Amino acid sequence: MTNISITNHAGSAETIATRLSGSDHVPLHQQLPPTTGTLSSVASSATDVLVLAANANRLGATIFNSSTQILYLVLGTTTSSTTVYSVQIAVSGYYEVPYGFTGQIRGIWASANGSAKITELT
Repeated sequence: MTNISITNHAGSAETIATRLSGSDHVPLHQQLPPTTGTLSSVASSATDVLVLAANANRLGATIFNSSTQILYLVLGTTTSSTTVYSVQIAVSGYYEVPYGFTGQIRGIWASANGSAKITELT
């Protein structure tokens, strides 16, 4: 591994390898990739629904909106609505959950039509 010298706020030099060597950090090249993709489907709803339960073992997830209506998602426990959301998934749109997010995902559609197709990676 090549070390790159940087200067921290205190003005002393250190290397990125030193900065990243903390016990709470695992470099991406040392992390195990997901080995399982669990498929599920959630029927569209004009009221808030749980799209994906919290899962501490989640390494990633994808959500495909197979509805003819926009899907509004909330990353977290807040009740979703068409005005309170984290992200909109367009008709036939695809979304990749941010790496490392293991909390629940809630959703609502503009009107009930179709479903969300989910793949959770563990």
